[in-house]
Amino acid sequence: MKKNKIKIGLVLLCLSGCFFFSMEKKQLTDLTFKNIEALAQGEGPTENYYCIGSGDVDCYGYRVEVKYSGFSLRP
Repeated sequence: MKKNKIKIGLVLLCLSGCFFFSMEKKQLTDLTFKNIEALAQGEGPTENYYCIGSGDVDCYGYRVEVKYSGFSLRP
């Protein structure tokens, strides 16, 4: 009976220690936020492009007839 009480006490002590250390707040740095934003953007190309039809022109992994790129609405 005494061994069971000791085991239960050790388990409760370990669980309370895990709970205490998990409550510690961690600061997120600017670098962390930049990494999160970079992951959210994806891996696509950064230029504007538009692919039309199917043919022999390579358009970022797809075979298309015509590829338009570099257009922008900014002056």
